[in-house]
Order: sequence, then structure tokens, then C-alpha cells
Amino acid sequence: MTHSLPFKAMATLVALATLPVLAIGITAPMSLHYQAAFGMLSILVMLIFSRWLERSKGLSIFLLLLSALVSSRYLYWRATETLEFDDLLSAVCGYLLFAAEIYAWGS
Repeated sequence: MTHSLPFKAMATLVALATLPVLAIGITAPMSLHYQAAFGMLSILVMLIFSRWLERSKGLSIFLLLLSALVSSRYLYWRATETLEFDDLLSAVCGYLLFAAEIYAWGS
């Protein structure tokens, strides 16, 4: 295919251009109400678009990115807001759970 290299280069540029937007989406502070609305809207979008998932590679990539955004936002929240412990046992259990969540996110 003669257009393979330019397409790959363009896809790489688009991916690099979206990284700052994703970083803002992951780290932007939100109130509980906005976070709940964001989560519900994400689920709704995934449910609506999943009907056409088999027919569109672009839609599959979009839903994958949306899922990665939501999951990354959760892990960022976990890392910055919930990892304070009062005793050693709580710390060990809490960090083991967090490590399992990171493993699940990465696999």
C-alpha cells in the first residue's frame, strides 16, 4: 500500500497532539457532581456507540480512548486523593490494592 507511511505519520501526529488534551482531561479537578456527570455521560456514549462497534475501526479506537481516559482519571484520583493511611497494615493493604488496579489498567 503506497499510502501506508504517510497515514502512519499522520496517525502518530494526531496521537501526539491529543496527549495534552488527555492529560488535562485526566488531571482537571472536578466536583463530585461534575465527576458523576462525566462518568454517566461516558457510559452512555459507550453504550450508544457500541452498537456500531463491529463496523467501524475508528469508532473502536474512539471508545478505547474514552475508556482509557475514564480509567486514567480514576487512577489519578486514587493516587492523589486516597493513598493516606494511619497504620502499617492499612498502608500495605492499600498499596497492594492500588498496585493491582494499576496492573489491571495496564493489561
